[in-house]
Amino acid sequence: MSRVAVFAFFFLTVGCGSSGAPSRSPWVYRLRVPSDPRMLELEADLPAGVSRELSVASGAEDFVESLVLIDGDGTLPLQRSEDSWWIPPSKDGPFRLRWRFDLAGAAQALRHPRSALRVGEAFLSPPSAWLVRPLRVTRGIPVVLHVETLGDSDFATGIRRNDSDSGYVFDVTEFAGLTYTVLGNFEKHALHVGGADMDVALLAIPPSVDGAELAQWVGEAASMVADYFGGEFPAPHSLVAVTRRGRGAHVATALGRGGAGILWPISRRGHMSELRKGWVLVHEMVHFVWPQVAERHHWIEEGLASYLEPWVRHRAGVIDLATVFADLRRGLPMGQPKEGDRGLDNTPTWGRTYWGGALFCFVADLEIRRRTHGKKNLALAVRAIHEKLGGFDVSQPLPRVFAVGDEAVGVDVLLPLYEKWKDDAVTVDLDAIWRSLGLRQSSSQLTFDRNAPEAWLLDTFRRP
Repeated sequence: MSRVAVFAFFFLTVGCGSSGAPSRSPWVYRLRVPSDPRMLELEADLPAGVSRELSVASGAEDFVESLVLIDGDGTLPLQRSEDSWWIPPSKDGPFRLRWRFDLAGAAQALRHPRSALRVGEAFLSPPSAWLVRPLRVTRGIPVVLHVETLGDSDFATGIRRNDSDSGYVFDVTEFAGLTYTVLGNFEKHALHVGGADMDVALLAIPPSVDGAELAQWVGEAASMVADYFGGEFPAPHSLVAVTRRGRGAHVATALGRGGAGILWPISRRGHMSELRKGWVLVHEMVHFVWPQVAERHHWIEEGLASYLEPWVRHRAGVIDLATVFADLRRGLPMGQPKEGDRGLDNTPTWGRTYWGGALFCFVADLEIRRRTHGKKNLALAVRAIHEKLGGFDVSQPLPRVFAVGDEAVGVDVLLPLYEKWKDDAVTVDLDAIWRSLGLRQSSSQLTFDRNAPEAWLLDTFRRP
């Protein structure tokens, strides 16, 4: 499951600052996480010209405490009006702010990992919840976050690392729905996989699971994904936060706003042998290779991850070819349009989002292999899209994404197929495809007919 969480940031609009052209200078924040992380300590340096109206994520306002403007040697308390605080018009800037944030209180009230959620002695809470910022913003202004941890507290996030220092950086327009962040007391493992850095944060995991072994498995899953896409993991820095399922964390999700992060809730009675057999973590990591697209195209994000995940595990030797095709035979029919369907862009049901998207990918992959005589495939198109347009932390228009993929494989498949499927209910004759490929399903197993008309296509799937 993947989606950039879009909070009710009705106040996040694009415009200029308090007067004149807005400054392009970075907004610099300093976070101190005390040994008792329930109360965060924060400072901000904002350039002159920013909006004088300040706030935090919707619902988190009540947990901002003692917000002051540093004025020379003194401080000026800022007055709250409804959900905002205001810098007095008599102050010209630049501005230095200082405040505290009641993280424990926010977690008790909000109970959600995309705002504030307590898990054991740690908290899941993105910076959008606790960074006070101007409300009217212009794209292209960097936000830089520096973090200091004290005592046993730690910090881990999927937000992009700042190349120039040890902090983190994102655009001011990415506050809404920032990727996952963990603060407090938790077990952290730093991995380096496929040329990328990954933090694994373990929050109150089941006692039956060893933390080091679990982190090792996360690294192995990341290695499978890196290997499938040419040796490089698709996110240069990412976070995998693992917790027990329940109380705000029920299903695995990947968030790409401002970086790349995964929240992976596992069963309270889970064991490593079961976790290693699972597909969920690989599915979420595959999301990192694809750019963010408009909400109406969510089917391609989930469909691509659903389709490519078993091929990633097949290449790694975890499952065999028969298992992949048996799963496709069971799953793809759930992606067929039903009565009232208005095309993939306009029918956001579960079946059409996950399996309808996977069906699109399967048909596209077959056609690319067929028209290039097995020399090219969908994975090569996806890799080229990632290299040219970026991955999970950038947004792109879907027609452009497909055009880049078609150019990479040398045949026009993805964009024409999208134009045909986006607004119309297209039913695929899957039985005819299985017969042509030579797939025969008996009561107990799937077999391959080497004399079928397109049995040669199956050989292209067997290749690395």
